[in-house]
Amino acid sequence: GVWALKLQPVQEVLGRERVRGVLDSYFQAKEVVSDSVVSLTHQSWMSGLQTGAQYATLFLSHTGIKARVVGPFDEHWNTLRVIKDLRAYEKERATRSGHSTLQLTPKRFVQVMREVERKKR
Repeated sequence: GVWALKLQPVQEVLGRERVRGVLDSYFQAKEVVSDSVVSLTHQSWMSGLQTGAQYATLFLSHTGIKARVVGPFDEHWNTLRVIKDLRAYEKERATRSGHSTLQLTPKRFVQVMREVERKKR
C-alpha cells in the first residue's frame, strides 16, 4: 500500500516526484470517496424522512384526518424551517427586550428581514 511508496528504495527506483504524484492522487481519491459516502448517507437520510412523511400522511388519511406531513423534498419544508428560525429569533429578541409576548406579525416579519439584511452587510 501507501506505506510501501514511502520506503527509501521504492522512492529511489520510481523517483521522488513520481511517488509524490501517486501519493497526492491517492489522498485526493480517498477524500472524494469519503465525501461521496457522506453525501450518499445524507441523501439516504432525507429519502427516509420523505418516505416516513408519506406513510404518516397515508396513515392520517386512513384514520379520517385531513392533514399532510411535510417531508424534506416537499416545497414547504424550507418554508417551515424559515418560520421556525424566525420564531426562535423573535423569542430571543423578546427575551432581550423584556417583553413576555411573542408576536410575529407581517410588519414584524418585514422588520426582522431588514435587520438580517443589515447584519449581512
